[in-house]
Amino acid sequence: MTRSYSNEAVRQMIECALRIDAFFKDKPDMEEFKKTSLALKFYARINLITDNYKGLREYRKTYPESDEIIPYINLNAFSKKGKIRFLAVKYKMAWLFIILFKIKKILSNS
Repeated sequence: MTRSYSNEAVRQMIECALRIDAFFKDKPDMEEFKKTSLALKFYARINLITDNYKGLREYRKTYPESDEIIPYINLNAFSKKGKIRFLAVKYKMAWLFIILFKIKKILSNS
């Protein structure tokens, strides 16, 4: 287990979500998998939100349609830090998570 994902790991998650979505789009029963596809996209992109605003900008551009799944996501799907990040995203306060993450990094380096 890891405490966080590297940028490369997040990029791979996003690429996997893209490939899985493309796979489902070719199927006649694609609508049955819509929520699954949206969830995969959302879970991949939320990891872009860390301690910098560049990641937030990228988050906003990557799979924005996956915000549609937010009301269906159970908070227990996340770690403690993940819950805070998810709630910040859900309530349009991801910028606050970034600030808190920056403060935590500064304090743990002290």
